[in-house]
Amino acid sequence: MQNTNPVYVNDSPESAELLGRLDDHYRSGHVSEAVRLCQELLDRYPMRLVLLEPDEAETESEDGVPLNSERFDSVRRRVHATLRSHPDLLTAYQATQNAVATAAITAGNHESVFRSRALTTPGLTAGLLIARDHVLNARFHAALRVLRELAAHPDFTEESTHLDGEARRRCERTWCLLTMMAGRYGDVASARNDAERAWETWGFDGTAAQALEQLDFGQPDIESLPRTDQATGRSTTSAAYGHDQPGADRLIHTPDLTRMSLRPVWRSRLDTTLTTALASPRLSESQRRNLKVGSDSGQYLGVFPVVRDDVIVVNDGVSVTVFDRYDGSRRWVYNPSLGDMTVSTLSMVHTGPWDSVTVSPRTAVLHGNATICIIWNGDGNLAQAQSSRLVNLDLDTGGVRWSVLPGALDPGFEFAGFIGTPTVAEGVLYVVVRTLGQQLGSDYLLAIDPETGSLVWQQYLVSSAVGRGWSWLPATNPVCCDGQVTVSSPLGVVGTYDGATGEPQWVRTMPTSPDRFRFEESRPWAFDVPLFTEAGIVTFTPDRQRVALLEAGTGALLGDVAAMTIGDPSYLLSDGRWVYAVGHVVVGFAADRIRDDADDLLMADRVSSIPTPVGRAMVVGRAEQLIVPTLDGLYLIDVSERDVVESSDPVAWGNPLVIGAEVILCTTDGIDSYMPFEVGQPILMAKSAARPADPMPAISLAALAFQHRRLDRIAPAVDEAIERISADPFDPAIRTARSRLMTRLLNIVQNLDVSVPAGQRTAAGLFIRLDLLAAAPDERVAYLMEYGSHLENLNRPREAIEAFQQITLSPELAESYWQADAGSVQARIEARRRIRNVLTDSGRESYAAFDEQAAAAFDRVQAQGPDTVDSLLALADRYPAAGIIPQLHLEAGRQLREQGHAGLAIAQWRLGLEFDSGNNDDVRPMLLGELLSLLRATERYREALFELELLLQEDPFGLALDPMTGRTASLETWKPALEADLASSAPAAVVGAFVTSLPALEARCDELLLPVYGDPLSSAALIRQGRVLHAVGGPDFQPLWSRAAGSAGCPCPAR
Repeated sequence: MQNTNPVYVNDSPESAELLGRLDDHYRSGHVSEAVRLCQELLDRYPMRLVLLEPDEAETESEDGVPLNSERFDSVRRRVHATLRSHPDLLTAYQATQNAVATAAITAGNHESVFRSRALTTPGLTAGLLIARDHVLNARFHAALRVLRELAAHPDFTEESTHLDGEARRRCERTWCLLTMMAGRYGDVASARNDAERAWETWGFDGTAAQALEQLDFGQPDIESLPRTDQATGRSTTSAAYGHDQPGADRLIHTPDLTRMSLRPVWRSRLDTTLTTALASPRLSESQRRNLKVGSDSGQYLGVFPVVRDDVIVVNDGVSVTVFDRYDGSRRWVYNPSLGDMTVSTLSMVHTGPWDSVTVSPRTAVLHGNATICIIWNGDGNLAQAQSSRLVNLDLDTGGVRWSVLPGALDPGFEFAGFIGTPTVAEGVLYVVVRTLGQQLGSDYLLAIDPETGSLVWQQYLVSSAVGRGWSWLPATNPVCCDGQVTVSSPLGVVGTYDGATGEPQWVRTMPTSPDRFRFEESRPWAFDVPLFTEAGIVTFTPDRQRVALLEAGTGALLGDVAAMTIGDPSYLLSDGRWVYAVGHVVVGFAADRIRDDADDLLMADRVSSIPTPVGRAMVVGRAEQLIVPTLDGLYLIDVSERDVVESSDPVAWGNPLVIGAEVILCTTDGIDSYMPFEVGQPILMAKSAARPADPMPAISLAALAFQHRRLDRIAPAVDEAIERISADPFDPAIRTARSRLMTRLLNIVQNLDVSVPAGQRTAAGLFIRLDLLAAAPDERVAYLMEYGSHLENLNRPREAIEAFQQITLSPELAESYWQADAGSVQARIEARRRIRNVLTDSGRESYAAFDEQAAAAFDRVQAQGPDTVDSLLALADRYPAAGIIPQLHLEAGRQLREQGHAGLAIAQWRLGLEFDSGNNDDVRPMLLGELLSLLRATERYREALFELELLLQEDPFGLALDPMTGRTASLETWKPALEADLASSAPAAVVGAFVTSLPALEARCDELLLPVYGDPLSSAALIRQGRVLHAVGGPDFQPLWSRAAGSAGCPCPAR
């Protein structure tokens, strides 16, 4: 017999002993003692487990393999069954506990009364109150579970005498009406039948439905209600990934794979991608090779997106990114900046003590206007303290509503991590916490309030030995159905728990064998989720060696089959009736066939005409069809026909999310969208009609039309959006939409093909609309920058310069910042750079009109008087390419010299020398003469000689006008005099002069030079000054040079 790991669950030897004593006392006639033991069990151990007697099917599988499986019930359910089976014991129990229960319910403790004294008369009232609260809070399945338990309450039997006639009728009527109300959104058919049958049995007039119409329970928000699965008629919550479309849409439409190609409608990358990881300098060559090998096997396809309305939420385990569903633009990114985890997250190289690590799919769950995600704090090692956290993020802004570590919920979870796929059902978040330590792994099921992040209840699931043989553990993923939570843990247990209270409904242990455990860490998409079908729950056994069919209500084993019999699948899917086993082959079969001889499943139901699946398939379209990602593209297969319906061209490997005819592919690098325009347009137009004041549907339609190159549809959608924005421009939501429209339009005009007439016409129309829309300074700057670039691309240099000049001529626009890819830069700097680039390509004649304006403004400044430095520099800012720029710097330098600012004067003249206006031959000698003369006059001989050497290298025949004599001479003639001056001067005095000049330069450096930080011209002058000072003064001048060199041609972050 093979070795198996022992499995530990939440059973209690004390409660088992008390149950044995209870039976002994009752058989011995000690009823009062039996009653006391019943209440002690209900008070102390209601949620603990007790073993059920196995039946023959549970001890041996179909092929004779021992299962070593045990089934457990809760103490509360066992005690209730005991009381109901012995009327005299129940009567004595009620007589003893009714008074205690009445006092408790009077004090408002109806939940504790229903938990520990449900079979008393006050317990009936408490149950009805709880069911009413569930109904009023849209927890309909939870209400139905309470009501179905109350249907067997002893006070509803004819023999009961605890309620008088009127009170009993009131309780019966309340039960029927609550059941009808809950059934409207829960299990519709059975609830309605139960309520009407009871209504008739109890003799009320009319029908329960008619009576319900006369009540006002308040209308719940239909958007928040659980949806009913079309195939099974039961409400289920997907634990993997999903979307917000009604089930009917899923059943009508399927994607047209023949239209898919290597080029998606849009493609957006994540920050933590395989490409990013491979570019990391921290990688060794062996790690780089391992990453590439892992990529070739599909090892990194562990991210599963979710969709809500017009956004796609992607949690990669390190950060959360929200993309626009229609154009792929980023709405926001949440990155807690907890370190560089890209490499470890992708490679899944998570090692802890004994190499026991969890491989967990990475997804998000949506609740209201929020998304809740598990974020890993480190490398995924659960043995480390607080290895992961649960965060609730606002879906509109990405703001953190709450964030919680496992240890904050329970101190015992300090060395634990959230794992698997969280799920929300009826206003409660369910997630599993796992601890790994001392060669023991343990799973706990937690119910959390999604609004606050506080713990509602927790339930210990299982513990089992783990070691080197179990170095890769799959996650435990909860799934909700009909108000219950079902889990299947690889540590050796399958169980169902009440979603509202955590009470175990049934728990089955299935010990695993370490040497036979089947899970491949290279397939993170092959995770397990219990499947609810018409025949029962279908799930892998924890060791994945067999596939079992369990009765949903009791956990009884109805049948099982060896995994190899159905193609040794990596994972299972279901549409409610059929089960799809996906591995190296795809096998489909009706779930109830597991009850029968399933040896022929592989031969009968195999779909063999597709390549090896890579990624997680998805059930789509009508029943018995699914999309399968493979090495060669996507395949739509009909399992009932065992044939391929259609296939796509090769696409990037990924996990497909199919919404009707739309396909979203989550690849190793990000998101690829294949949304047909014919699908997106009707959806957005319907939303626009339903929300006449909301501009967002029109904005999304414009973006979608551009992605599909439907240029005729862009402008009408933009006009509709602008009209709605104009109706209420100060509303916060409208402001957000306005900003989003600006971003979309800028993106569209940046990427339009203006080489064709249709693109030019569309761009011209959109720029007119951008001009109307842009109001704030940063919006005007963005519009003018893009418009100028557009005109430049059309070879219209004069008009392009006019656009850029609007920025430099407006102080408000010039002082604002332009957002570049690498950060932000002051608008005047970027506009100046673009103007000069246009002139370089087109010639100075394009600036002729502004040359005239600058010359006239210069004349006006000169007429103001001698102290006009600020006006001269402002003029240089407004007309950055004017031919009079050298004259402006010449005059500014002269005035600064007269004011005693020698260093600043020298800096101005150097700026003038760097500018080439094409017609400054007369000004350049004056700049050179002023520069060399002032350097000589201030005894800066060494600096003057170095400057002279630079000038001679640039122009050996250059001339300089001596301001003292008014004579023009070649630069070579200045050299002997400077050398003689240097030879006769004291070295200490020379260096001292340089050092004392540096503070003067720094004093106004920010004001006069660094505002043009990043501008190539000004940076060149600053670098030149730094080189001179560094050559003369040595290390003391290194900081200035470094600042200049670092700024050359590079935008800087906004200060």
